[in-house]
Amino acid sequence: MTRPATPGAWPAALAAGSPTIHLLGDSLFEGGAVDPPLRWHQMLGDSFRSDGAPGTQVWIGGAIPGSATADYLPGARYAGHVEFTVHHPSLILLGWGINDWAAGIPPALFASQYQQIIDRIRALSEGSTLAFIHTPWVYNPDLTATRGPQAPYRDAIQALAAANGAGYLGLEWYFPGDDRYQQATPDRVHLNAAGQNTMYTAVRAFLLGMCGAA
Repeated sequence: MTRPATPGAWPAALAAGSPTIHLLGDSLFEGGAVDPPLRWHQMLGDSFRSDGAPGTQVWIGGAIPGSATADYLPGARYAGHVEFTVHHPSLILLGWGINDWAAGIPPALFASQYQQIIDRIRALSEGSTLAFIHTPWVYNPDLTATRGPQAPYRDAIQALAAANGAGYLGLEWYFPGDDRYQQATPDRVHLNAAGQNTMYTAVRAFLLGMCGAA
């Protein structure tokens, strides 16, 4: 079952100067490859606090390296981070896909598990605005040569966003698959400081666009 989002929740909180952003996702969301001040979500919170929304809070505890959608299902090891949305954050950013892809989880199962998480969030915090982010392509040739295509996971995320009336940002447009701009760490999976800055810039512009402020 899917239900429409409440698109006014995030813009209203931003206008009031006290939005709360809750992150649920994997290591690319957590940004642990660089120092905390250089991580995309740290820069995002700093930017909103400095330009008109001083009460902005960004909760990152639900962004856990190595995690996949199955880890957040009811009864799974990280289900508590979904339950934490009962505190009604104004915006919830969701970002999984790479670890499901790397583990060979079929795209249809990935989408089904993702939808279960969405349904639980809706039950706990119906007024929160949801936005889905498809994180950059994995460049590591050891992974890309032994796994299937990544695009079906992106397509599943985009379809989930549409079905649930939520925002969608595809970061693959900012990170070409050959890493020509040198935004990946040596593992060619995670983002270095330059990549974090690009992700911050893209997410901020996307969120302001949701508010009609871009």
